[in-house]
Amino acid sequence: MVTKYIILANSNDERCGIPRQLVEINGEPLCGRTVRLLKENGIEDITVTAKDERFDCLGVTRYEPINNTFDYKTSTGYFIDCFPLELMTEPVCFLMGDVYFSEEAIKTIVNSDTDSVLFFCSYENRNPKYMKKWDEPFGFKVVDTELFKEHISRVKRLYDEKATWRNPIAWELYRSINGQNVNVHEMTKNYIAINDITCDIDYIEEIDVLKLRTREEYTKKLSIIIPYYQTYELTKKLLDKLIPQLNTEVEVFLVDDGCNEIRLDKYNKDITVIHLKENGGDSVARNVAIKQANGKYVGFIDSDDMIIDDYIEELLMNIDKNNEDVIFFDWQDMNTGFIVRHPKNYAVWKAIYKTNIIPLFLEGRRFSSDVPFQEDLNSKDYTRFYIDRVLYYYNSNREGSLTQEKAKVVKEENSK
Repeated sequence: MVTKYIILANSNDERCGIPRQLVEINGEPLCGRTVRLLKENGIEDITVTAKDERFDCLGVTRYEPINNTFDYKTSTGYFIDCFPLELMTEPVCFLMGDVYFSEEAIKTIVNSDTDSVLFFCSYENRNPKYMKKWDEPFGFKVVDTELFKEHISRVKRLYDEKATWRNPIAWELYRSINGQNVNVHEMTKNYIAINDITCDIDYIEEIDVLKLRTREEYTKKLSIIIPYYQTYELTKKLLDKLIPQLNTEVEVFLVDDGCNEIRLDKYNKDITVIHLKENGGDSVARNVAIKQANGKYVGFIDSDDMIIDDYIEELLMNIDKNNEDVIFFDWQDMNTGFIVRHPKNYAVWKAIYKTNIIPLFLEGRRFSSDVPFQEDLNSKDYTRFYIDRVLYYYNSNREGSLTQEKAKVVKEENSK
C-alpha cells in the first residue's frame, strides 16, 4: 500500500490573485482540504512541493523542488517537471494541488492498489455538479517509479521533437505509459474515473461556480432573480403580483443594471434591490444575484414579464414533492396567447434550478445570454420534472426589449 503522498503546488500562476492551490472554498484552502481528507483516511506522510512560503500554513512538510522548470508567466520549460524525480525513491501518490477533491475521491484514491502506475481522473463526467466540459487527471499512484520516470523523459523528448501538439502534461504521460498515440485522447487501462464534483481551478471565474456547487446548506427554499433595465411600469406590475405571494422560504433579488432607478428602493422592505454602477447586461445582473442567493433553488423572471397569481405557491409545493435538479413549467405568450408545453427553448425563466448545479452566465454577450447557460446545463446529466401548468407569461412584443433589439440588428445585418 502506498503511504507517501505528495501534493504538487509549485506554480507561479497567480491568475486568481494568490496561488490557485491556496484558493479558499467554503473557508478552506484547496491544499488544506486535501491534507485534511488524507489525514482523515489514515495518511500521515504528506509533502507539498512549493517554493512559496505561504504553503507553510498547511502544517505538513514543504519541499522546494529542484528541477521544476515550467514558468506560467513565460510559458517556458516543461509542465510535466511538476513531478519531482528526486522524490521517487519509493512508491508514491501524487495529487494536483489546485484540485477540489470530494471526500469519496480521496477515499477511492487511498484505497486503490496497483503494482505499476494508476491514474485518477474525471472521464466522461456527466455529474451535474461537475464544472468542466473536459476530462481532467488529478491523481497518480506510482509504484513502478522507474516506469514513471522513463515516460516523463519520453514525452519531454517527443515535445522537443515537435511530436506533441502541446506542452506535455498528465494525459500525454498516461498515453505514453499505455503505448498509445500521445496526441489521441482515448482511455484504455490503468485509470479510475471519478465522476463527481472533483475538479481543478484554472480561472478566477471558476471559484464562484465551485463555491455554488459545493454549498450544502441553504436558508431559503427558493431565490428569485429579476434583472432590471428601464422597465419601471411593467416591473411595478410584476412586483405587485409577486410580493404578496412571498413568505419566509423565498427571497427575491431585483438587480438594477446601471439605471440608478431610485424608485425601486421602496421595494427594499420586501425584497433585496441591488444597484449596479454600470449597465453590464442581464448576464452580469444575474450573476451578481446568483452569488448572493441563499435558496436551494434559483428561478429567474424578466422584468417586463408576468407570473400567475400562485406562482410561488406552485413552485414551493413542487420543490417539496420533487427533489429534481431542474423543475420546468409551461409558459404563455402574453401577446399572442400561444402556450408552450414542456418548453425546450433557451429562456432561463421556463424553470427553476438547484443552486449547486447551475452555471454562471457568460458575460459580455449583448443578446442570447440564455443560450450558453442552457448549453452548459444540457451537457450535464441532470434530473428533471415538469409542472403541467402555465406559470409564466412572456412579453414577446415590448418595444425596446432585448428580443426586439435583436430582431432589429438581425434585420439590419440581413439587409446589408
